[in-house]
Amino acid sequence: MNTLRRSFKKPKREEPYSEFQEEFTRFQILNRKRESIRVKNTDTLGREDVLRKIEKERSLMAGANKLLQVCQNQVQRIEASKTLILSRTREKAYQQELKLPTSRPPPKWKLGEVSLSDIRIPLVWKPDDLLNNKGDSRKFALFALVSCGTQVYDTSLVSPVDRQVADISFPDILTFSALSPSFKVLIQIYSYKLETSTRPKNNLLSFIQSKIRKPKSNKNDPELVSLGSCSLDLSDASSAIQCFQIESELSGDTVDMVPILFGKLCCRLGVHPYGTERPSLTGTLSVSWPESEIIIADCYAELVDWKLKLWTTYVEYKSGFLPWKEVRLDPCSQIRDDQDKFCIENWNEEHADFVCESRTEKETWLEAIYEQIENYDDWKEAAVKRMDVLGPNEEFSNHRSRKLLKRSNSKLLSVYNNISSLNIKLSSIL
Repeated sequence: MNTLRRSFKKPKREEPYSEFQEEFTRFQILNRKRESIRVKNTDTLGREDVLRKIEKERSLMAGANKLLQVCQNQVQRIEASKTLILSRTREKAYQQELKLPTSRPPPKWKLGEVSLSDIRIPLVWKPDDLLNNKGDSRKFALFALVSCGTQVYDTSLVSPVDRQVADISFPDILTFSALSPSFKVLIQIYSYKLETSTRPKNNLLSFIQSKIRKPKSNKNDPELVSLGSCSLDLSDASSAIQCFQIESELSGDTVDMVPILFGKLCCRLGVHPYGTERPSLTGTLSVSWPESEIIIADCYAELVDWKLKLWTTYVEYKSGFLPWKEVRLDPCSQIRDDQDKFCIENWNEEHADFVCESRTEKETWLEAIYEQIENYDDWKEAAVKRMDVLGPNEEFSNHRSRKLLKRSNSKLLSVYNNISSLNIKLSSIL
């Protein structure tokens, strides 16, 4: 009986999150963070820079194709195919960038930052499959490709997805930098049907087959199926999680190879205009009031956050003092021009005249004020309400990492609780 028990061993199940997947996901998060910071600090991409990036993506595609021919692990083959799709999408985006006519880029204060987080996609299963855990035995691996212009990122691979999973949650936080108010974020969802085998394998036979096995051709590569897409713009931005419609891209031949989607996608799209922190114009202005001889000369002024802010001196501004006067700028503001001075009139605000040294300087201030009002109108709700824009995080849902982290926290908390203020006082007395 012991011999029979040893011969009929149960097949060893793979861990849902391998060490390879853990390190690869960490690399993806750090790479997205570096890319987002680089785009934010770069003014614009020249033609040579775009051509260099196209060559880089082509090299990545060639490396992914070679990797697909030698990969034996299913997760590694899926990751290689995912990299191949990502590089193809980026190459197409750069090709489209080359076709656009060259123009002067807008100033950075007119642009903004967009973050996409809390992505969740509900699935549809039969009641018996979901509640009684029986019936459909298919398993899938899913990920999303998120693009906005030439900025294209992929989410972590969620695997395995079976009948016990009611919805798919992506822990990634994707950040897009230097976007205009007319941005469009496209989310594409891809799925792959995992190979499930319940028969135990002969270790010796598997070893011999692996030695004489020929390299796999492209026809055996993982077939990633596009489930659908969802497009978001400025009107969809909010501090809360919202629900959006998914446009299905499935055909009749691929229905059995993918999980059934509920047709909705939940996520949080946060927008942060750079104009809230980057001034469009700075200088000195003198402030006077109608029917008054009081004049405060040489005040330091700046146009930022759709306001005209003034400090009595530049030293107060550098010292971090709050401005002594703020004038709101929005489409309801009325601008009055009078020789070498101008006035900004708002409801329920004190009227004051801002005196410039020359008419040329006054025209410069008025042009910048009109641009601020136009930019306020372009950003709409994002200019009125402050939204939380999160950066790419280095934390991701991993069973192994979460288990180690919980154990470390418990030890630290126990040490912290033991070393209390009372213990310190008693030890000092003794």
